[in-house]
Amino acid sequence: MSVSVGRQGIDFDSNEMNPLSEENIGYEYKAMYVGGHIGYGYKSEETEKLNIEIIGKVLLMRQEGKEEKLSNGMPVEFEGTMSGKIKGLVKAGYKCNEKVVPYVGVGYEYEFLGKAKGKVEGVEMKEIDLKGGSGIGEIGVRSEMGDININISGRGYIGEREGVEGMLKVGYAI
Repeated sequence: MSVSVGRQGIDFDSNEMNPLSEENIGYEYKAMYVGGHIGYGYKSEETEKLNIEIIGKVLLMRQEGKEEKLSNGMPVEFEGTMSGKIKGLVKAGYKCNEKVVPYVGVGYEYEFLGKAKGKVEGVEMKEIDLKGGSGIGEIGVRSEMGDININISGRGYIGEREGVEGMLKVGYAI
């Protein structure tokens, strides 16, 4: 179980808003979020060096709404969004030594709550429905140094959600 608070950013730039113009229109968007998850994990030591993890999670996140201006000066308003996901992952790790474990993983997530709304100059934008499933591929390395855990990883998504992300997680066990 976890609770997290952070700031998410988007840097958008495109000429699709006005394809007849060569001028790109964009915006930078930074907003606070709060979220949490509850989950279950099982780790099996297959051999002295190889381990398998099975992870299931339910995640909820709320991101604040925000008013911004497009690069051409038009006002744009993003409403706050709520996201809910169910995620399953299987990871295989190989213990190089007592402190370092590189791993690979595959998984699937299903977004069951996501909708995004907004307005440009007071006119409603088409609502975006983020519901749907995505496949996940992950590669990373974990390190445990006493009570401190560090995890550096990269993930790729295909399906409803597409793209890549990098993560750095640092934890302290009490």
